[in-house]
Amino acid sequence: MSRAGGRRWFVADERGVAMVTVILMGAALAVMATTTSVLAVRDLRSTTGSTNSVKALGYAEAGLQRFLRELKLGTYGLAPMLKAGCSTPPVRLAEGRIGDGTYSAELTVFDASTTPQVPPPWTGSATTAGPCGTARFTPPNPAPKVPWTYAVTATGRSGQATRVIRAVVTVSASGLPVGVFVNKVNANGNPSFGNISLFANSDVYGREKMTFSGNDLQYTMGDVYRELTS
Repeated sequence: MSRAGGRRWFVADERGVAMVTVILMGAALAVMATTTSVLAVRDLRSTTGSTNSVKALGYAEAGLQRFLRELKLGTYGLAPMLKAGCSTPPVRLAEGRIGDGTYSAELTVFDASTTPQVPPPWTGSATTAGPCGTARFTPPNPAPKVPWTYAVTATGRSGQATRVIRAVVTVSASGLPVGVFVNKVNANGNPSFGNISLFANSDVYGREKMTFSGNDLQYTMGDVYRELTS
């Protein structure tokens, strides 16, 4: 306490106030630092997620192109494709790897006029849902003289990101003969023909010795005998 000119005043101890101020400023700085760190981590995760998303899409496109290439090369054959996803499993491309990601693809029947347009996920048993219930599987099919459509679904994965793309492809006969054409047949042994037709311009000897099994994927009885439709 001091006294001057008949007046009194007091000098307070402000050391406690300064300490509280320092603590509050430290807490504020700590909150700012934590917020900055959280935002930085979030941005990093967002950037990583976006990168993986783009990479997953690229892997899916790679899987699609790989599958289409194998399809054109005839790797799978026509028979597994006819009822893929309906009464037979989807035609699947073995999983591939590119860098740190993977891709896969599968083919199922497709019909834009049905709902759903593709069969439901394969469970190991036949289904009649969507395109599986259409008339495409009735005689004179399975000969694909009218182009059929299939859905190729490709999946790409990178990190936690997954991207799926789907392409609709048309499959039809190439126009090349798939039957056996000969001028004359004289069977001395016991030849067997599976899923293929035999055409001869002349006599066929020993027909009883020849065994035919399955269906020709290109021709029907109606192609040979006009009075028949299947």
